[in-house]
Amino acid sequence: MQILSNRQKSIVSLQRELNKSGYHHSQLTIAEEYVNPLLDVGVIDEEHDKYRATFFGCKLSELIKDSNDIGELLPPHSECYEEKTIEALHGNPKTYEELRSIIPTESLSRILKRLKEANLIAKGNENNYVFYFRTKRDPRKEKLSPTERRVHNEIPEEGIAAQELATRTNISLRRTYKYLRKLKGKKLAFKRKSPKTYTLTKKGTQIAKLLKKIHVLITEFTEASAEFSARPDETIQQIPALDKVLISN
Repeated sequence: MQILSNRQKSIVSLQRELNKSGYHHSQLTIAEEYVNPLLDVGVIDEEHDKYRATFFGCKLSELIKDSNDIGELLPPHSECYEEKTIEALHGNPKTYEELRSIIPTESLSRILKRLKEANLIAKGNENNYVFYFRTKRDPRKEKLSPTERRVHNEIPEEGIAAQELATRTNISLRRTYKYLRKLKGKKLAFKRKSPKTYTLTKKGTQIAKLLKKIHVLITEFTEASAEFSARPDETIQQIPALDKVLISN
């Protein structure tokens, strides 16, 4: 794509350019494994046995020029399950059960493992899945030490993880657990496990944004192509050739 975005090339010329970059393939492999798939999706075209990037291909190549590893991070034979998972997690962490509604169950564990190994997603800290809540019992009915009362008062209605509670009260995590156990014994607090969630890493967020841009680009070109195809022949004949437009620009 990068080579053909600069100028048109024959298979022989492509082979020479690829050799310079350390990619040593036969002309047959280049034609069947690389050129034909690009032709099929319309990012390059062919004229007199020479190939060049289409206008759409040039835009796509420009978009992904700084993300050459995207092909390694997202496997080509996975029915876009990785891409769907990344899109679902973009800006909104999800539980395993929520992801099951998007990705087939038999594939989900494998997809999540692959994305974790690629450092595109992460699973939250195990300790943060246990939340502590206050019961409705009146604390005035129990004899509380000043520290117990302090811990109890800092438990919000929506619940809190022990680590965050320790930070709020400026008490060590070990002692926080100690006072939480005392509050539980007095039926003033209880704990509940929250489902584990998956989130995007910084790299995953970058990929998600790139996929969004690619999606927008494809949508724009699809709509433009449909509009172009619907025009009467005499109108189309008045439109300058794409090559001339590109050259003049």
